[in-house]
Amino acid sequence: RERMAEAMQADLAKFAEGRAGIDAAVTNQVQKLAEGRGLIARALEEDLRKVNESRAAIDASLGSHLERLEEGRNRLSLALNEDSGKLVQARTIIDEMVAGHVGKLAEGR
Repeated sequence: RERMAEAMQADLAKFAEGRAGIDAAVTNQVQKLAEGRGLIARALEEDLRKVNESRAAIDASLGSHLERLEEGRNRLSLALNEDSGKLVQARTIIDEMVAGHVGKLAEGR
């Protein structure tokens, strides 16, 4: 009986040691997972910051391009209006010249 009790005590001690080892390994793994999660979170935050900076730069660049397009559109509109005015003037002059020639031809008959 005493030997069995000693054997059981030895088995219980080994079991306790094994359990302590398992607990330590699990605790270590949990700690490593937490550290890894922290590293990933910091990396994601840094990536998000870079994305936001890039977006701000793209927005600024796009705004600049849109302003230049608007300026170009306005210049083109002014040039087209000027050209249209010149065409109206030229047509008026041509119409007057044709009318004058027609009048002279009518007088000559």
